[in-house]
Amino acid sequence: PRTETPGALDVNVDRFMDLVFAKTLSAPEQEQLRKEMAVFNTSCVADFGAPFVDLSIKDQQSVLTTAEANAPKFSGSVWGTAVGKQKDVGFYRRTKAMAIWAYFSSEKIGKEVLAYDPIPGGYNGCLPLLEIGKRWTF
Repeated sequence: PRTETPGALDVNVDRFMDLVFAKTLSAPEQEQLRKEMAVFNTSCVADFGAPFVDLSIKDQQSVLTTAEANAPKFSGSVWGTAVGKQKDVGFYRRTKAMAIWAYFSSEKIGKEVLAYDPIPGGYNGCLPLLEIGKRWTF
């Protein structure tokens, strides 16, 4: 949701995820994703009387808190490489990971919320050495 920073819908996370799923998943994988979404919504209807999107914020938070507690976790990693074979983490954890990736990869969040230092950046070749300060390491 939108707070002092943009919400996921403000930066088109939903559209990004739809596009990634459409372009990277095979037809059987897309069908499996639809089935997993249906199971998730069926559970919301059984527990709260409505699909997830129609629930109150409080009920949505309850669904997500329960899903977070019960979903398998990603394997640990060292320098970004998984340690051991990654077991399937299920619909909730995969979808959450994709949403987080989409959100923090968006241009608006990258420029307006996160620290943004465009590389290679501007070029100003006529500065006195004393104004530059410490050099950057590689």
